[in-house]
Amino acid sequence: MRAIQVFIFVSLICSLNASLIGAQAQNYNLPSAFKFNVTDKSMISNGNAAIALQLMQNLTPPASWQQAEYKTVSDITRNPYAFLGTLCKINGTVYKIEAIPPGPTFKGQWYEILMLSDNLNSAMGATTVIFLYNGNALRIPPRSKITCVGYFVGVDEDKNMFGGTVEGIVIIGNATNLDRPRPRAPIFSPR
Repeated sequence: MRAIQVFIFVSLICSLNASLIGAQAQNYNLPSAFKFNVTDKSMISNGNAAIALQLMQNLTPPASWQQAEYKTVSDITRNPYAFLGTLCKINGTVYKIEAIPPGPTFKGQWYEILMLSDNLNSAMGATTVIFLYNGNALRIPPRSKITCVGYFVGVDEDKNMFGGTVEGIVIIGNATNLDRPRPRAPIFSPR
């Protein structure tokens, strides 16, 4: 996946000032208030990353957790246009965490968290979730199951090593929760 390129793109978009973001909204025939583009699913071209970052600055992690609804990756990939700009909770298994270099755009600590989430619409049975996380990811152990909270801003498509297209969904958010396995009841065998 081009996750690092996605971060660089987000950084460039967000370095624009509010008036340019408002002008961008007018290009999509949207009011100058922040509104997500729901007609273009590509996070590279739809401008939703800039809007999500602006909204995240005014949303605390507890508030985003409370306002978000659980969504499945299967539902999002089946009809991405219906979910663009939705504040959602997504479950998955972490396979990579990388810090984003500090800069003027990203205030605080930012991490790229790549995770796999079950997807009934995928031949592989799973889809990559690219979670741009504003928070401390050092507490998240490798290969852990987490729930991430953020805005679904679009999809990122790239070629795999066999020439096929790989699609990942991009979430920008500020809250995570480790999904701890529930303890199993002890199994007693008859004597």
